[in-house]
Amino acid sequence: MPPRKRFMNYFGNDRRATALKPEYALDRADQLISVGQEETALMALYNIITDNTQKKRQWNVKYEGIMVKLMELCVKNRRQTLIKEALHKYRALCSTQ
Repeated sequence: MPPRKRFMNYFGNDRRATALKPEYALDRADQLISVGQEETALMALYNIITDNTQKKRQWNVKYEGIMVKLMELCVKNRRQTLIKEALHKYRALCSTQ
C-alpha cells in the first residue's frame, strides 16, 4: 500500500484502519478534536463501540469514558441515529458480563 493511502486511512477514511484499542481511543479522539476534526473523532469512537469483529468483548471502565465522549460529540453534531445505535450496542456490551 502506498504511504499516502495508508496515511489517509489512518485518519478515518476506512473503518478497518481506525480500529483502535479502547485504551487509546479517548486520547486519539482528544487529539483529533484539538486539531478540529470532530467528525473523524466521532466516527473513531463510534467504530470502537459498534465493532463486531471481536465477538467476546467484555465491558470495562474504558468503554464508559468512550460512551460519554461519544454522546457529547453526537449531541454537538446532531447525530441522533448514531446515538441510538451506539446506545443499543453499549447496552448489549454491558449485558454480556
